[in-house]
Amino acid sequence: AEQELAAKQAQLNNILENAQQGVVLFDDQKKLIAWNARYPETLNIDQDFLYPGLPLFDLTLILASRGDYGDGDPRELANRRVEQLYSGNFRGDISFDDGRIFDAQSSRTPDGSIVITYTDITERKQTERIIAEAKRLIDESMQYGSRIQRALLPSEDSLKQIFSDHFLIWEPKDVV
Repeated sequence: AEQELAAKQAQLNNILENAQQGVVLFDDQKKLIAWNARYPETLNIDQDFLYPGLPLFDLTLILASRGDYGDGDPRELANRRVEQLYSGNFRGDISFDDGRIFDAQSSRTPDGSIVITYTDITERKQTERIIAEAKRLIDESMQYGSRIQRALLPSEDSLKQIFSDHFLIWEPKDVV
């Protein structure tokens, strides 16, 4: 049984250490239980700061004081983040001053603990911004083309002066 337990522990450690996400576990008393090597890297905190039993509030207070949760009173922001994490399943983006963006997701376990994962989504967010900017430019170009097309059409008054009976069909596919 001990060998089987040791093998399972080794498998779990292997999974945690090779995961691309930062992973952390807090117990039902909101105290740090375990974390993988990517977790302190993700939060940009010193590995030596972490220890089993560290209160989640203390950790979130450091992050809030750095401005990781936005502007406002750090104690209030830290309390709000702890409440969010323990309210059930939580998911949100966290941006850091160095430009990194992480998708943070917490999940409650049956015993009341929470597992929090941090997935780096910086590249995806940058790509989304580039695509949004390209779409904006394309939309502006199409609106400009539409204005040019409408400007080339004769006005209703001009057509009435030249023709007694007339009609005009203008059916742009989308905007142009």
